[in-house]
Amino acid sequence: MKTSENCAVSGCVSSLVAQKINFYPFPAEAEAKRRKLWVEAIGKKTVPANAKLCSFHFITGSPSNSPEHPDYVPTLHMRSYKNVDGKDANELNHLLKSSNPKIYPDYKHQDGRDSSLHGFKRNLKPEKVLNVVKLKDGHRCFLMKWKDDLCPDFVTTDDANEKCPDLVIKFYEHIISWAE
Repeated sequence: MKTSENCAVSGCVSSLVAQKINFYPFPAEAEAKRRKLWVEAIGKKTVPANAKLCSFHFITGSPSNSPEHPDYVPTLHMRSYKNVDGKDANELNHLLKSSNPKIYPDYKHQDGRDSSLHGFKRNLKPEKVLNVVKLKDGHRCFLMKWKDDLCPDFVTTDDANEKCPDLVIKFYEHIISWAE
């Protein structure tokens, strides 16, 4: 069952899972210090007055009013989702490699393979979905780790769902496993 509410964490997948999810409003303006901590935790400068966070971002599944409690501020899966400025997986791979020269020196693979190839075109076996990002148009791409290669890159969700559905399921199970 999908929910009509949305979580304020960019790219949060809570609306995609069929489990009971609770949503919690940000602290009121009267609790300015705590509200600021929540806003900073999700990596934004401001949020609308009616913004909410889902239960996926709290260790116990709900916020606590005690400053000593770990759920006083949301901490789970806060920065694992990102909105990105890329248009497609190829542009994301270019951004990834050009912004991480230590990981991707000169865009060359260790074994001399063509560095212009990305994703499944590299003919490598996928090992693990590391992350999910949301594109400007609302579509998502996965950051994929490949067996026997140090350079992860982005693949479309359609490609991943078709070619390695087990890894996609495992990724989402990992995200929601704490809630069980």
